[in-house]
Amino acid sequence: KRLEEAKSQSAQVLTPGAYPTETISSADGCTFQVTLTVERVSGFTAEELRHLVVQVSWKEKKRSLLVEQSRYACDASF
Repeated sequence: KRLEEAKSQSAQVLTPGAYPTETISSADGCTFQVTLTVERVSGFTAEELRHLVVQVSWKEKKRSLLVEQSRYACDASF
């Protein structure tokens, strides 16, 4: 959800850097940490392309787990 929200924004408003971590709790009591990072893409201007990376981390059975997914946000006209 966080990745799709960020991707729907203009690349121009997605300032590069790490955004504040969001904590989400599931109905079964598991707590997830969701972090969005926006990165510049070499060879493109800030108005054209951004790389969006979302990481979700949590603990399960005393193990730390992490899932990462990324997408690109593009405002360029081709």
